[in-house]
Amino acid sequence: MHYGGDIEFGADGMLYVATGDLLRGPNAQSLQNRYGKVLRYHPNGGIPDDNPYASSLAGPARAIWALGLRNPFKLAQDPTNGSMLIGDVGSETWEEVNVLPASGSGSKFGWSDTEGYTTDPRFMSPLLAYPHDPSLAGAGEPHGCAVMGGDVYRPANETFPRQYRGDFFFADHCEGWLRSIDPDTGAVGQVLVSGLEQPVDMAVAPNGSVLILQRQLAGAYNGALLRLEYTGVADAPPTLSGQPEPVTVALGQQATFEVFASGTAPLSYQWTKDDSPISGATAATYTTPPAQVGDDGAAFAVTVTNAFGDVTSDPAVLTVLDERPPQATITSPELGSLFRAGQTLRIRGTGVDEEDGVLPRSAFTWDVVLHHNTHTHPELGPVTGTRSVDFTLPRNTETDPDIFLRIHLRVQDSEGIVTEMTRDVLPRTSSLALRTLPSGRSLVLDGAPVATPVDLLAVVGVNRTLAAPPATVSGTTMVIDSWSTGQTPAEIAFGVPARNTTYRAFYRVEGGSVGTGTGLSATYFGASDFTDPLLSRIDRVPYFTWMKGAPAPGVPRNDFSARWSGRVEAQFSETFTFAVSVRSDDEVRLVLDGEPLINTFSNGASGTLTAQADLRAGEPVPIVLELADGGGAAALALTWSSDSTPASAIPGSQLTPS
Repeated sequence: MHYGGDIEFGADGMLYVATGDLLRGPNAQSLQNRYGKVLRYHPNGGIPDDNPYASSLAGPARAIWALGLRNPFKLAQDPTNGSMLIGDVGSETWEEVNVLPASGSGSKFGWSDTEGYTTDPRFMSPLLAYPHDPSLAGAGEPHGCAVMGGDVYRPANETFPRQYRGDFFFADHCEGWLRSIDPDTGAVGQVLVSGLEQPVDMAVAPNGSVLILQRQLAGAYNGALLRLEYTGVADAPPTLSGQPEPVTVALGQQATFEVFASGTAPLSYQWTKDDSPISGATAATYTTPPAQVGDDGAAFAVTVTNAFGDVTSDPAVLTVLDERPPQATITSPELGSLFRAGQTLRIRGTGVDEEDGVLPRSAFTWDVVLHHNTHTHPELGPVTGTRSVDFTLPRNTETDPDIFLRIHLRVQDSEGIVTEMTRDVLPRTSSLALRTLPSGRSLVLDGAPVATPVDLLAVVGVNRTLAAPPATVSGTTMVIDSWSTGQTPAEIAFGVPARNTTYRAFYRVEGGSVGTGTGLSATYFGASDFTDPLLSRIDRVPYFTWMKGAPAPGVPRNDFSARWSGRVEAQFSETFTFAVSVRSDDEVRLVLDGEPLINTFSNGASGTLTAQADLRAGEPVPIVLELADGGGAAALALTWSSDSTPASAIPGSQLTPS
């Protein structure tokens, strides 16, 4: 209760932590603890010397930056001035939105001496205090029970009307509405969304939409991430939320102008140069031909039109400098390089200008953008002031292989001329073969069901999850016993291997006498006559499809042999049918309790061979399985079946090594 808990980096690079009063109001005004506070740390966890109490207090309390808060559930920074907006969940009467200035060292808010607006000179009064009791709220004013911030509307692409620029979005956890407030004036906007189910957080996305996180969906605690977009007022003429900006280029460079507009769709665009329409310039962005001397001083504007009216932007002036642009070169990664998740991408570049010579580090700006299908995700940047960047690619990232990284290098000379170069880096991929035994069961990959058998392309190194839910086979419930990797949990996590890999789920019948086995003792030999032993290990399930690959590390692909030995115990007392598929150039022998059941060493038989044996539940029986490879592709697929057991691999839980 009342833990607060938000963590944000400030404009000063420090880490700010919001803490609640721990259900003890006096904690908030006390300098003897860290409850009911905003704390400030170095990113490495150290306490800055310029904290207000760094020299007067001892120990952890030196981290206190501001105090007097009850349950500051969310901090939101305004990147333009470094101030922070705090949604402080109230007690019996009032909810508060507080402003912590960038220079707010030692700021004191009123809890628990005051709640809501205050004239007490000791404390900072809230930007907004709204009541729990609707009778205390004026017409159109908010009321609720728990304020949920929030974010400040300053995206890279402003799609909301200009009136929302710099506003703080906040919601009420109980009433389910979302509104905005102007931090400069305290003016509260109208309800933008109603009917939210226990909202807990919001964030402004780079594309100008607002993301809303709520705990419930349709009355159940399923949670949901919602997206709020501005599509304009019905039957409304266009409005501009972003004007085209002036551009400076060198001779031969192109300039791009962009406008952000909203209004009832469809919107049409027409750009002009010095008030004359430009043929074909009918989109929200316009890129000029290579600039000439005569283009210097030209004014570019755009008129946006729909069925209800039009609006013309301010003109943006193009400045053309009579000089050559700087040269930018990306030297690393090299052209044609591939990336894998988890690797450190070493990004290097050079910049040279005809007038300035070798450009200083301050001239460099880097960005890394992930392109996914038809959209993009910012990965890194902008990073300025360096010729090199080391970027470790995340492992928890987009799982779709239809991606690539685009590295952007921009260098700027002393005249303000910018040259940009890009380099695309494609992903290194491998194949994931998803299989089950019995075959055809659905698995769950990264939380989504997928039918098997299936082969999927995957980006090497990306973290994935794979789960095998219970399955019904011929009316029998079966559960995961293990994977072909030897793992036994129903859900496994792995980084995509560089080699093509099969993940097969081995199922066993639910119930019966389930053993605690771990598999059979295996010995691999370098010759087909069981001589030259190379490797000994435990194989959990004697079911392999090596094909043309080596059966184990250090073992040859052809003309090898292998022996598995140990004990097998059945889950049910009944007659079991053992089956093994034998290739024409291989030889197989299965011995159970000293009696050969299947033996092709003496007769050269091939195909799927079967034999039966009576087993009692829970009673271990000696088993030996041998394979001699005759060259070419190799496989060993041993299964069993009975009245209670659909045809499946012998599960490792029922096998114990010798």
